[in-house]
Amino acid sequence: MPRAADVIACARSWRGTPYHDQASLKGVGCDCLGLLRGVWRELIGEETWDLPPYTRDWGEVGGRELLLEAGRRYCRREQPGNPRPRVFRLPRDGAIINRFGLNSDGLAAISGRLRRRRGRPGIVGVNLGANKESPDRIADYVMLVTRLCGLAQFLTINISSPNTPGLRDLQGEAFLDELLARCTAARDEADAAIGSRTALLIKIAPDMDEAALDGLVATVCARGIDGMIVSNTTIARPAGLTEKAMAGEAGGLSGRPLFLRSTRVLAQTALRVEGRVPLIGVGGIDSPQAAIAKLRAGASLLQLYSALVYQGPGLVGAIKQGICDHLERTGAAGLTDLIGRDVADSARDPRAALAAAGADRSA
Repeated sequence: MPRAADVIACARSWRGTPYHDQASLKGVGCDCLGLLRGVWRELIGEETWDLPPYTRDWGEVGGRELLLEAGRRYCRREQPGNPRPRVFRLPRDGAIINRFGLNSDGLAAISGRLRRRRGRPGIVGVNLGANKESPDRIADYVMLVTRLCGLAQFLTINISSPNTPGLRDLQGEAFLDELLARCTAARDEADAAIGSRTALLIKIAPDMDEAALDGLVATVCARGIDGMIVSNTTIARPAGLTEKAMAGEAGGLSGRPLFLRSTRVLAQTALRVEGRVPLIGVGGIDSPQAAIAKLRAGASLLQLYSALVYQGPGLVGAIKQGICDHLERTGAAGLTDLIGRDVADSARDPRAALAAAGADRSA
């Protein structure tokens, strides 16, 4: 049975063909989950990159490999990030605010770790960011892509962190076109030199308006990017937050309050890519119903982060089981039958997909 992790590993061969028509996605079962590595570094092991024990049964439905993204955003040069404290829990909201500021050990450190983990199980990607004080941020991304090709299965161009001043400006069409042109050229050259095949993804913000999203998606598709991660954290603060004092902290908000905003942008993106680019749904996935709603809104893969802080690793199994139960209950043959089923409604109000998934969430 094809594995969800293969979606990324094989993404570059799908260009120009709707992903929901690809044999690589059919029968993918429920093995569509990935972890963002960062907030819980201790679960992975900084030097060894061993997979946590609770992930080793992820292959029981559809595959044998974990999709893991090194989500701490690695930069070309070492930098400490913002002063502590820089992570804040909002437990009654199921949320987290972070302002890490792209703390990174630098290119030499991450490339060394990736070399040492060769041959270990798992599909591993690296989340790339530009240094705060870099005079040429595009050159930073190009260098990272050049040096990391062949050491990971996919590289994520993160231009949506809210904690690096000016970084989100790279989502504008003029900057983005140059960035993606230079990164894809660097990837192609590096892959050709070593015989590897490295997928390039882009991670976008949930705070974009539809006009900006139009230009971004057009550029992504024109430059042949292999996938989009939707979305990063938000700088907005929903009115319904319970933890009022903590909500005033600067930084990106993740967790349950991000769900509606990120899922709406996911569906809006799905409508625009029209199956040309696979989408990874991120933001507020804290239950089987939330995961199913992301799939129905257009995601073909999912990533978790904040909910694991509050619910622990048991959430992984609960989501997988919930998806399988939903497939059986609805008579769907597999994930392919769910992907994008409610995309038009979710682009207006993601609560439609939640309702179809059996959940009731008003905020």
